[in-house]
Amino acid sequence: MQFKIVITQKCVTICVMSGTLTVRLDDRTEAELARLLADGVGPNRNAIVRDAIHQATRNHIEQRLREQSAAIMNDPTERKLGEELYEDMDNLRAW
Repeated sequence: MQFKIVITQKCVTICVMSGTLTVRLDDRTEAELARLLADGVGPNRNAIVRDAIHQATRNHIEQRLREQSAAIMNDPTERKLGEELYEDMDNLRAW
């Protein structure tokens, strides 16, 4: 996949075969991005931004799973089904 990056003042435009993303960076974000690049977190600004999006997606999915798990644990019907399943599985043990 080929990327074209156009930087104009504090606006980063990333052109990808499937689309373009333009991000307007405030001073804090620009400094943090420069720091990450200087620390070798990624080979370029594009990779750092892409990795941040992937991490945000993972964080979002993990948060939703935690919320769903909590909802199941707090649902009396679900808890009862879980306990019944545990008892059924316990009865299947070989010893």
